[in-house]
Amino acid sequence: MEKEPLGWSGWAWGTLFEGVKGELSRSGVLSEPFIRNLGYPLYTRQGQNNNYLGVEWKETYYVFEDEKLCAVVLIPPSWGRSTLIDYFAPSNGAWSRTGEKDTGTVFYKWAKGAEASLLYICELNGVGCLIIGRAKTVNLWIDTFMSTHSGYVGYMKVNNL
Repeated sequence: MEKEPLGWSGWAWGTLFEGVKGELSRSGVLSEPFIRNLGYPLYTRQGQNNNYLGVEWKETYYVFEDEKLCAVVLIPPSWGRSTLIDYFAPSNGAWSRTGEKDTGTVFYKWAKGAEASLLYICELNGVGCLIIGRAKTVNLWIDTFMSTHSGYVGYMKVNNL
């Protein structure tokens, strides 16, 4: 993954929840069907600007693991490639698609880095999310996603930097 972010919107990966909880509002639980119910609480940030690289995203959610910021989940404005995805992973990872009996076609891109990793999953109906976060955490989610799609996924290029 290129241009690996060391955090998001001024907060480093590992920022303690205790220090920023006054700026957060609970917004649900992280449950991405293709990586299973992770159970982490999702938070929105007061005054969050959802415009990244000229694209207005629907929402930005913050995820904490062991009381430390580990990832953000961005809800894209529409289906398809994004300048944000290509900014962080222009050549690493792979665009592909896989058939799923219950949900139609799933498009995805992922990239692993030394400090941060990225996983983008989008169903054909346009429902999707972009996860960017601490490599240790997001790499596990990438591996879970790939293992659940092993019957559909062919050769995938991954660069570990």
